Amino acid sequence: MLELHYRLVNYYHDRRLGIETSGMVKLADLGIDREESVEYTPIGYSAVYRALRCVPIPAPKISFLDYGSGKGRVIAAAATYPFKKVLGVEISVDLNRIAKANIDRMRHRRAEHVEVIRSDAVDFILPDDINVIFLFNPFIGKTLKRVVGNIHDSYTARPRSIYILFFNKIHFERIIKDAGYGWLRRIHYMHFYPNYSCGIYKIGNGTGITGIGS
Repeated sequence: MLELHYRLVNYYHDRRLGIETSGMVKLADLGIDREESVEYTPIGYSAVYRALRCVPIPAPKISFLDYGSGKGRVIAAAATYPFKKVLGVEISVDLNRIAKANIDRMRHRRAEHVEVIRSDAVDFILPDDINVIFLFNPFIGKTLKRVVGNIHDSYTARPRSIYILFFNKIHFERIIKDAGYGWLRRIHYMHFYPNYSCGIYKIGNGTGITGIGS
């Protein structure tokens, strides 16, 4: 019953937004041969929306980034809020093309600027106004460690409150522990069906969990 409800909710939101983001895609089918990359599997909409509601910054002040944006499900969901900017970064040419098509035709868009960028996450230069970062376990190991290092470099160059929403958190917390990243602290934890564990982490000063509102 839970699985049926999960599938129906995802189907409903894809239809509501006028996009198609379902289905797993293996790395081999995308022409990606990297041990630290993870195959494309879209996260459930309920988890995305609930996690976004935990960000304690007014929506119009948020610049949002999704690492490993795939077909654009998280980007589209975020774009239904009046965020200042919504960006997606995806290494796959094919997935990035699909994401762009989804964004172009999506309904209920409220974000001021929405863009998906084809780039290796390690090489992507984090804009200095990004303050909410979403990762649905897109890569692990050294790649993840370097991306976290890039986030810290961006914060050092322009200090600000940055919130990181990471699903599934086990790989992320291993990186934090092994690297001794004391500047990054977990402020909230959630669990979702079917097996999503979301940690919300914070860099810099700012408020606790209250919600972005509208």
